[in-house]
Amino acid sequence: MFRTLNLANVNYLVWKDIYKVSDFFEGNEELDLLVDIDQKDKFEEIIFNNSFISLKVNGFLEKKGIEHYIKYSNGKYFHLHVYYKLITGNHFVKEFEFPIDKKLLSNYTLHNNIKVASKELETAFLVTRLIIKKSLFFQNIKTKELKRLANLSKTCDEISVIKLINEISPKIKASFYELLSAAIDKKNSSKKNRIILKEFSNYKTLKGISFAFKYICIRLVLMFLRFSKSSNKTIKKKGLSFALLGTDGSGKTTISSKVYKQYSAKSSCRKFYLGGNFKTYSIGTRLCYFNYYFMRVLSPFKDKYYLAWLFYYNSFAMLELGKANDRKRKIIRGNKLKTKGWVVIYERFPIVNLFDFPNKLLKLKNHPWYLKNSSKIIRTLIHKIEQIVENIETPDASFLIITDLEKMKERRVLAHNELMDIDRKLKSQKKYLTDNKASLIVIENNGELDSVINSINQEINNKICMSSL
Repeated sequence: MFRTLNLANVNYLVWKDIYKVSDFFEGNEELDLLVDIDQKDKFEEIIFNNSFISLKVNGFLEKKGIEHYIKYSNGKYFHLHVYYKLITGNHFVKEFEFPIDKKLLSNYTLHNNIKVASKELETAFLVTRLIIKKSLFFQNIKTKELKRLANLSKTCDEISVIKLINEISPKIKASFYELLSAAIDKKNSSKKNRIILKEFSNYKTLKGISFAFKYICIRLVLMFLRFSKSSNKTIKKKGLSFALLGTDGSGKTTISSKVYKQYSAKSSCRKFYLGGNFKTYSIGTRLCYFNYYFMRVLSPFKDKYYLAWLFYYNSFAMLELGKANDRKRKIIRGNKLKTKGWVVIYERFPIVNLFDFPNKLLKLKNHPWYLKNSSKIIRTLIHKIEQIVENIETPDASFLIITDLEKMKERRVLAHNELMDIDRKLKSQKKYLTDNKASLIVIENNGELDSVINSINQEINNKICMSSL
């Protein structure tokens, strides 16, 4: 991608935290790029063709001139933090904007095919940022930033740095040596950091008070987002939902946890478990479960006596209807989040004749007692369940995780009843795929976990890119 950007003569460069460039290629890191705003369309065309997607920042936190792009691959994310304007200041408020002389963007060296600011330009940018930080009420200089400045000053041309600083902001030139001495003289750095540069110390002015108010509001918004387990970023235009299906032991829980961690690291993401167990039941469904629990005593007699058959399957159908309504509520919540740009993950999803649908009830339709008018209650309950499953919005993608039974046994100890249940589900899975394979994205989980997650990432990236068009 960066080779393509270079061949297309796109004016960009990494302007800060250049030491992170190598880490970026390892994943789960970000690059801070300064890009010529006149070439934004060309820049976006190239990165979108390489599966990067655009993120939207929460409205209150959004800063014009700064954009976020991300790519998910191999269970990791690759984040581009792109500045189309030279904006800096407080980490949250970004009060100061400097004009960009385009010839600054030609002052670069290549590192891993990425254009990075030359040592002199990086030093000029770093000095600009640190002097402003010294001047702000809600900002402190980090020790590692002073250390970086001290190291850069040993290898770059001081006169060139002063010249570049003068092009960015002449006000800063006067404080360059003061800041440099603070970086080199570690003993007195804390004392010198208390010196305020009046040109940028605006917090005592009316404009500065408004920045301080905005800072406090932003921190409150971030606290709320953290409390609600939301990110300050969502996918632009519309989010996406996908389901992970599979038998017990297929690895879908491990995969869903890994994928959730990946997508929630930089964007709003929610995972819903749609399986049925007592911990996930609503209060109404729990009452239905207790009713079914006591009616199970009739199970040995259900094929002999009509009343035993009626009471047993009525309690079973009521429980399954409760579970269907629980799933429906979660899916409705998931769809609302998706419209807001969230990534929604469903672990399991009800599919007729496959998983998480009471297929046992479907077999009743051929039973003589079911055909009688006296079984109208059960007939009504089954119809309601079918209507719920039929009318719920299906995910944008459904991944069926297939794992060989022998692989399952290698990965964990399976009890005898688990093996019987898995074997039964594998047979129904095989039968279902014979006629309906096209409706699912089948992924084998017999090898490395990273390979499985990367296959999911590729499909999701394609889906998100298509929905963003």
